[in-house]
Amino acid sequence: MKRLVVVAIVLLMTVGLSRASLAQSINGEDWATLGRCGKVGHNIKIWIVNAYVIGFAKASSLGAGLISFDRVLKSISFDAKVPTPHTTPIFKVETLYKGIMDIWLPPFNTADEYVKALDQFYSDYKNSKIQFEDALRIISAQVRGRDKDEIDKLLQSARKQGTADGISSK
Repeated sequence: MKRLVVVAIVLLMTVGLSRASLAQSINGEDWATLGRCGKVGHNIKIWIVNAYVIGFAKASSLGAGLISFDRVLKSISFDAKVPTPHTTPIFKVETLYKGIMDIWLPPFNTADEYVKALDQFYSDYKNSKIQFEDALRIISAQVRGRDKDEIDKLLQSARKQGTADGISSK
């Protein structure tokens, strides 16, 4: 059992690192450059969004499943209780997965909606250094109607981080 958990953690780290490397390698300046490339640039934006969202969803689903599976194993008792719908392992996985998705991804249905939201977000020059992943988290908070103070804190933190990354890499 421990071997399975170790293999699962290594797998999650690999998926997470590949997702993180994509997200950390793109910021608003890169996004704007793609915007100047016409239809080809737009298609690349669509590809980036699709790759990120699909990868994120798969990694989050796997992570939520593993975390819930571990919790379920720890909570198994040998009492003859009938599980209620809210205590079933699948409900716990779905709840955790939804929570992760609500924080990190806006509730858009198409890649074009993501591209439009990112184009609008990056049109503010103050957001040009914000990393792709952080931009999606901020857009998600805005779209989901989070508190303005929470959004402002996310923006300020992402802007500081983006500026620090830009200074250290030059």
